[in-house]
Amino acid sequence: ATTDVIVESAVFDPVSIRRTAFRYGLRSEASLRFEKGQESRLARVGADRTAQLLAEWAGGRVATGVVDTNPKDDEPKRVSFRPAKVSKLLGAEISPDDMKAALARVEIATEDGAEAGALIAVVPTHRRDIEIEEDVAEEVIRVIGYETLTPQLPDSGMPAYRPEPSLAINGLRDALAGRGLVEVLTNGLIAPQDHARLGLAADDRATIRVANPVTADHSELRRSMLPGLLGVLGRNERQRRDDIAIFEIGALHEWRDGGPAQSEVLAMLLAGNLRAASWAEPPRAASLADLKGIVDTIATRAHADRVDYQATQVRDGIEHPGRTAAVIAVTGDERTPLGRVFEIDPRLLAAFEVKAERVAFALIQLEPLRGLASRVPQVRRIETLPAFERDLAVVVGHDEPAADVERAIRSAAGPNLADLTLFDRYTGAPLTANEVSLAYRLRFQPTSEPLTEQQIDDSVARVTEALTRQVKGRIRSAG
Repeated sequence: ATTDVIVESAVFDPVSIRRTAFRYGLRSEASLRFEKGQESRLARVGADRTAQLLAEWAGGRVATGVVDTNPKDDEPKRVSFRPAKVSKLLGAEISPDDMKAALARVEIATEDGAEAGALIAVVPTHRRDIEIEEDVAEEVIRVIGYETLTPQLPDSGMPAYRPEPSLAINGLRDALAGRGLVEVLTNGLIAPQDHARLGLAADDRATIRVANPVTADHSELRRSMLPGLLGVLGRNERQRRDDIAIFEIGALHEWRDGGPAQSEVLAMLLAGNLRAASWAEPPRAASLADLKGIVDTIATRAHADRVDYQATQVRDGIEHPGRTAAVIAVTGDERTPLGRVFEIDPRLLAAFEVKAERVAFALIQLEPLRGLASRVPQVRRIETLPAFERDLAVVVGHDEPAADVERAIRSAAGPNLADLTLFDRYTGAPLTANEVSLAYRLRFQPTSEPLTEQQIDDSVARVTEALTRQVKGRIRSAG
């Protein structure tokens, strides 16, 4: 009973079709077709063909006139291209006439361009994929045939070598794992009470606070690695795992000079026994000396000659008095501060509900460590002259840092001192209660000519005089 039919035909916006199909997860043949873009004239062609079929098959009569929102057809695109540039892109010499003939086979006409040596490709409206000069080059070789091109490698040089930025950090991880430490990852966001336990005020301007924290326990960016590692220690103790050797490589954050600042650090923590008990030997508790040995290993891998440990100001309630030192890497005459090692104050351990009595902690800055590691190591020649060793025991006050004693020995021993090792520490009779005996082994290595006994004796005499003058020490024995 239908007598009147309105035919509507449209070309839909490709961006809108693709977004809608993606949003609803509805992919159809029509959406795939329209999201690639269609000619606007096809809407008119489709409507006219439908009206023709209705007239022929259903006996209808086509009314006069149409309503068209876009009565003008799109103009063919005109893409300028240079035959010389096309040949260069393809890596083969193709004449302009051959290019014109190839384009004509796919309904692309050519005209002379305004510039010398340039042509214009008149692209039909249904070829929406040709817009720039490179597209014309692709169309030319597609028609002529890729097999006509002679394969050849590009003549451009390879890019220069760039070192892998994570290689040094991964090597550091391997070294620490080789020393028996386990890597942990803690949250970079901590609670305000964690900073308060470290003596930082709640309104400290250097603390970076999260504007929309998920929880109060993760509302501030950490300024210290201590809360995270002490939290790991506490959780392990509650699981009856008291022997802990862990490290973490992470970032610290704070406001500095009016803006946020970030520093990468390495934190290490030792607690409990470093060596478990066995049938052959008793357990050995981890100590600050063990952590200093690990720091020495790290600095040696970074091409430092040695590490000095200097007494430094102690942060009350965090670092144990008398068991805190700054880490200084020595390379030649250059001294590079790396960080600090210390035993954690028992009051801080109690605040974090840690049961361990002694916990050693180290914090190493990675930026100066990278600076050391980036240097080219200097390989020393194998000495052919015999070396000489002398042992020297010096008695100093109980509060005299061993680093000052070592510094006095090195300053006076002369250029032939190749190595200095502290191998014994003694207290007791006949020393007083305020005295301690430190025994060092001095290794003298000549480089150009053999050393005489008199030269060795002169060096030891200078060392003795320096110890008396600089650290008020006296020689207990020498040999």
